[in-house]
Amino acid sequence: YLTIIKDTLPVLLGVDSGDVGMQRAILTVSTLAVILPISMQRDMADLAKTSRISVVFQFLTVLVVVIYSPVSTTLAEQGGLIAIASKSIVKSNTIFIGLGVLSFAFVCQHSAFIVAGSLEHPTKERWATATTRALALCVILEGACGIAGYLAFMEDTEGNV
Repeated sequence: YLTIIKDTLPVLLGVDSGDVGMQRAILTVSTLAVILPISMQRDMADLAKTSRISVVFQFLTVLVVVIYSPVSTTLAEQGGLIAIASKSIVKSNTIFIGLGVLSFAFVCQHSAFIVAGSLEHPTKERWATATTRALALCVILEGACGIAGYLAFMEDTEGNV
């Protein structure tokens, strides 16, 4: 989360990209005000309301990206979806950037045992259901955002998207 905050929040607040001191101050304040208190929770059930709100905002973010990205313009310029699909989408010089982003996403699973323990009746079946649904939702949201982002911006898509 801190990497995303470091790259995004100063831009949203209009901080100049060369003002490193202000970027660090924003990162420090946002960490102390938001991330640290959330990280100190012992039971994930305490975060149920904020988690629901977070999921709603993730849906809205993906919806905005899918609706407002210029996919139709790019498809017309590139000759259609079949022409794009026929080109190789795996690039040997940037594949390790994508793998790095994926491995970063998986290190965030340190809270899995806390979540499993916070289930009302923690059983293997309930844990399997919860993780399956959560991962399916993540695949759908990330797939929609990634496909829309790539089809809209093609070669200009950053490796960490």
